[in-house]
Amino acid sequence: MVRFAVFFAILIVAGCDCRRELGERCDSHGDCLSGWCGKEVCVIPERIDSIRDGREPNPVFKCSVGDQLCDGVCVDISRSALHCGKCSNPCPSGQICAKSACICADGRSYCSQLCVDTQTSDSHCGGCGQICPAGTECRGGVCVCPAGQQPCVGKCVDTQTDNAHCGACNNACQNNNSCIGGQCGCSSGKAHCGSLGCIDILSNASHCGACGRACPQGIPCNKGQCTCPSGSTFCGNDCVDLQTNNAHCGTCNNACKGSSTCEAGACRCLPGAIDCGGVCAVLASDPGACGSCAVQCAGDKVCHNMRCTDRCSPGQTSCSGACVWLRSNPEHCGACGNRCSGGKECVYGICKCPEGKADCDGVCVSLLGNLQHCGACNKACTQGESCFVSCVASCPAGQTDCAGSCVDVKANRSHCGACGTVCAKGATCNSGVCSCPAGTTLCQGECINLKASRVHCGGCNKACKAGEVCSEGQCNQPCKTGLTVCSGVCVDTTSNLEHCGLCGFRCLGGLSCVKGFCECPTGQRLCQNRCVDVLSDRKNCGGCERSCAFGDLCQSGQCVSQCTKPGEVPCSGSCADLYSDPTNCGRCGNVCLSTQTCVNGACL
Repeated sequence: MVRFAVFFAILIVAGCDCRRELGERCDSHGDCLSGWCGKEVCVIPERIDSIRDGREPNPVFKCSVGDQLCDGVCVDISRSALHCGKCSNPCPSGQICAKSACICADGRSYCSQLCVDTQTSDSHCGGCGQICPAGTECRGGVCVCPAGQQPCVGKCVDTQTDNAHCGACNNACQNNNSCIGGQCGCSSGKAHCGSLGCIDILSNASHCGACGRACPQGIPCNKGQCTCPSGSTFCGNDCVDLQTNNAHCGTCNNACKGSSTCEAGACRCLPGAIDCGGVCAVLASDPGACGSCAVQCAGDKVCHNMRCTDRCSPGQTSCSGACVWLRSNPEHCGACGNRCSGGKECVYGICKCPEGKADCDGVCVSLLGNLQHCGACNKACTQGESCFVSCVASCPAGQTDCAGSCVDVKANRSHCGACGTVCAKGATCNSGVCSCPAGTTLCQGECINLKASRVHCGGCNKACKAGEVCSEGQCNQPCKTGLTVCSGVCVDTTSNLEHCGLCGFRCLGGLSCVKGFCECPTGQRLCQNRCVDVLSDRKNCGGCERSCAFGDLCQSGQCVSQCTKPGEVPCSGSCADLYSDPTNCGRCGNVCLSTQTCVNGACL
């Protein structure tokens, strides 16, 4: 013993204390400065009583009463979650150890390897595996319906709003009624219309604003009011375009009178007529303004070639004192008093729509860019759509949506540069700017040739006197030999299209004036009062009034093939892609400049 103590003292003096700190590796208890060696690591037991046996070189540790040594640590196995009841017996996740047994805390139950509250769990309601039906919830360990609902036919419903169980189970609402506050009735915006039940009176055209209040045919109901599509106005019992309608020009019931027509919302005089105190008069034939606005023909005299005479020229007819050509006069087309309406022209005594427009219910309309007649009469686009060649969700690149119509604002006279900007009469739209043709000047909203206009001779509003003509911007006496005064202008009646053979006799429908007679050009034939090439004309293919089906072409007098490719339409006897064809860009006959290309229907 003395020798061991001396040896131990020498080791201390020599500084060779090699024992380990807590957490360092050890082989026996003597290797640790404090605590003991458990699983080859120096640790301090949770609760220990140290008893040193003097006969042992190393201290011997024992756990307190009730604890057990587990993996080198004294633990209370009655409450240790890692050693519950015995060493290395951990409790599952969510459980605690109580009285040496793993249990769920707070009265919860262990179900499907989870601690759950069977009072509130929808999957274990009242006990493990008790699943609540869809729509119910677990309250107090019982599956019940949510607050405000009750069980009906195996499901939870709100009897205040459920149409099949209104106020009580199986009490279904009938006739399109809705359940409101537990009572069957009509919801907001609807009204009960007899056997029809609840009707949406905000949008139903047959019950607009009230039951039985029907909008006229074709007029939609919007917010309980009969309203017209964008670009038109409700006048009387119809939707009209105030920009072009002669009976409602600019405003409802503002009818254009006399020899006038509605253009851009204003009544303007027809070609050959002038404004005489708000009434358009043809000075060459109007007995109330014969030769000038101030001259009225007396008694039974008629107005012929700007002079009051006893009779009309051969071929003319006296209609209320006016000598007129029944074949071309829109006020007396074919017969006295037969006025062409709806934008129609008088062509050889028949009221017809101009080229490029179709007769839809008596009104001449363009089928391009027209929301109500898009591609065909009465083919209306739905709300949110726009009209190009047909109804589209959005306008193609290069086109602008103006009140639902896809237009090229760089070239459209009614929307020049911007929607709603209308060019003056006779003006064209170039690169989005309205401009009068070369040689004309803008006077009172119309492009005028100041060199020949009797009303604007040499300058705007510089009118010539009665009997004078305007030549090179100067008011002069009657015309030179071979020329005739027609509407105050010296013209050659052997070749003038407006005065062919006689004043006021217009060559229409493509006819040319040849030696005072209206004739078709070589290779064409007169069909329905216009000159056509029966070898290529779709409406007169091989002969007059032999129409080809829509999309078919007329080639060598035969209807052949069909324009089937997307975007293609027939133009002058051939199929054209309005989206890319530089000679028919956006519409038939719209030719791009040599420096431009056609991209999505626009010249760029």
